[in-house]
Amino acid sequence: AALTAASARPMLLSRTNIGDIEQLGGFSIQRGSLNDRGDMAFFANYTRSRIFQSGLFRYTNGNFDLVASVRDSLPGLEGPVTITSFGLDNSGAVWFAAQTATTTPKSALFRKSGFGTPERLIGSGDSLSGVIVQSVGGLAVDRTGGAAFIATMAGGAQQLVRIQGNTRTSIAAQVNEVLSAGP
Repeated sequence: AALTAASARPMLLSRTNIGDIEQLGGFSIQRGSLNDRGDMAFFANYTRSRIFQSGLFRYTNGNFDLVASVRDSLPGLEGPVTITSFGLDNSGAVWFAAQTATTTPKSALFRKSGFGTPERLIGSGDSLSGVIVQSVGGLAVDRTGGAAFIATMAGGAQQLVRIQGNTRTSIAAQVNEVLSAGP
């Protein structure tokens, strides 16, 4: 069937109020914002208690959930944050990268399933392949519950990293192993 204007339906209108979240608007989506179930992750501006804020939201089964506000302290990141990238897997989990807006920025990768607190997966100060992570970014989420991201290590080297389940795999380390094994 051809896509037509008649098949498009608004999910949320600018200046909408949802509970104590008011004047929702200034929407932003990214490539991984939709999953196969029709869930959506989006970034938006809003007011709460008459204070202007921005945050990452999830729409699932007709319900909206504030995943993280830029004013929130997230596990391992204190104070206001910038949400740099985000995506959604088919289970409805929202994955996102955030960094602090301090003179010495720290960053981390998070996942939020259900309505609990976002889970910190890896970030500044953690060890990966025996090297300390300086920052993370460049998030890409796959629909099966995995993700890939770029980790900048102490010293400036970068690693392409894949997370599947509870396993973190450095693609760079795998390539080095293959190259050092020789033909």
